[in-house]
Amino acid sequence: MATILFSDNTYGTLASGITAAAVSITLTTGHGARFPTVTLGTNILYAVILNSGNVLEEIHITAHAASSDTLTVTRAANGTTGKVWSAGDRIECRLTSEHFAHTLFDSGLVANLAMAGFKLTGMGNGSLTDDSMAYGQRAKFKIGTTTHDVSVAGTQDVTGIGFTPTAVVLLAGVTGTSQMSVGFDNGTNAYAIGDNAGLSAGTYNMSVISSIYGRVGVSDIFEATVTAYASGQFTLTWTKSGSPTGTATVHYLAIGY
Repeated sequence: MATILFSDNTYGTLASGITAAAVSITLTTGHGARFPTVTLGTNILYAVILNSGNVLEEIHITAHAASSDTLTVTRAANGTTGKVWSAGDRIECRLTSEHFAHTLFDSGLVANLAMAGFKLTGMGNGSLTDDSMAYGQRAKFKIGTTTHDVSVAGTQDVTGIGFTPTAVVLLAGVTGTSQMSVGFDNGTNAYAIGDNAGLSAGTYNMSVISSIYGRVGVSDIFEATVTAYASGQFTLTWTKSGSPTGTATVHYLAIGY
């Protein structure tokens, strides 16, 4: 990874207009001396191009020889759009969100915090090798609802998520009964608290193996865990003891990045 350079109050203007895809920029004579030397593949300088109307495009300056008025750049950085620019438009070195992302992720700060016990590495099991959020990733969320006949054991694919989830929060209940469950699951660890009224009124069961738990009768229990995550979906595996009946409505919050 190239080293990120910082340069205070550095700016220049375009000597001539450029297209939306141009990767070589010529500055007004003498303005290149204001910019630091940038060696291709070794370091990088973040900047913006903007005009008098404050329309801007973020760029990466990837090469610049000392005092040269020519910059080699990567256009449309950080989700911005490449634009046509005119002579006299301004290039400035500025702090952007990418600076902070690099500081957090590429410096190893997030990994070090995770090893110290701070779970900042992602939305799954907290493993540094399996679960670290890469630079530039952003958390994604999907709220939805599904149903399941609790008398039936087996797998159920919950689709339409829109991304590959890595964890879910599950709120489940059987309409018209006291059966309710709140749980969460990342495919490795599953926890739930569910109404235990079928056994003893006013009590609850804490499960450390299921993310959905319900007791319909003394020996009539339904449970579910997430057994797979895939593109656009997660899979619930339902089990039962005895003869539970009813349809569970499951509200979920799927989380990924």
